[in-house]
Amino acid sequence: MITELAPRGVRWFLLPLLLLAFFLGAYWLAGSEHPGVVATGVLVGKLFTLAGFVLAASRFSWGDRLHFAWSLFALNMILLFGKDLCLLPSGVRCPGLDLSPEATRTALGIVLSIANIASTVATVLLARAWRESGMDIDPSKSHRIAKLAVVPLALAIFALGVRDNMQKLPSDMWQTITLVLIPVSDLVCVSLIGSLALTAYSLRGGALALPWAMFTLGNVFWVLWDLAGIAHLSGPFRESLRILALGYTGSAALEQWWVLRPHAQRE
Repeated sequence: MITELAPRGVRWFLLPLLLLAFFLGAYWLAGSEHPGVVATGVLVGKLFTLAGFVLAASRFSWGDRLHFAWSLFALNMILLFGKDLCLLPSGVRCPGLDLSPEATRTALGIVLSIANIASTVATVLLARAWRESGMDIDPSKSHRIAKLAVVPLALAIFALGVRDNMQKLPSDMWQTITLVLIPVSDLVCVSLIGSLALTAYSLRGGALALPWAMFTLGNVFWVLWDLAGIAHLSGPFRESLRILALGYTGSAALEQWWVLRPHAQRE
């Protein structure tokens, strides 16, 4: 039944670790003199996550709250994948896209701004999905405290992000907007980790617990990735955190798609 935790869901939990193993193996074999390995690994991670988001959205009807949420996540990943592929120096030369450096910076700002807005709105929708459906998942005071426990961390990341971004404000309007939006997006998404974790805990024992648990874990890795950037860490260590963040959010979507497959309630 769909209310029973499907043991096969564990395989989605292991997929991010396989992605990480392939990434680190490729990096070790190629060596640091081939930076394209990192860019390729990130592109593979984003493609994997995009596929998961699209599949998860396909399980819901048009107009459904979760269809909108997973579709916004897919839009976010399409924009980030396209940005890496066509707008970065490490990307490929897209046919018909020959932009000046100024136009490229503006395009980057627009793409990242829309991507951050889409991801933030989607995270809010996902975090509030069960409350909006009428399910009271946090009736106790201890649960409310657990939800708020991550807010100080969110505020700290926001403050550090604003401080760093204010030191490098560009003249381009869209890049400036992006540097403002990114800390705000981090503040909202990190603040909602408690709600996502509480949802996963409240759904424990059911098939829908695993998607929320893995999505929460993916967001934890995004926080670690942010903190590594604030600490000016780079290279395979920080990119490994990004691979795990992409992997677990993508696996959460794949598990959502899997447990809502046709005839799942008959199994």
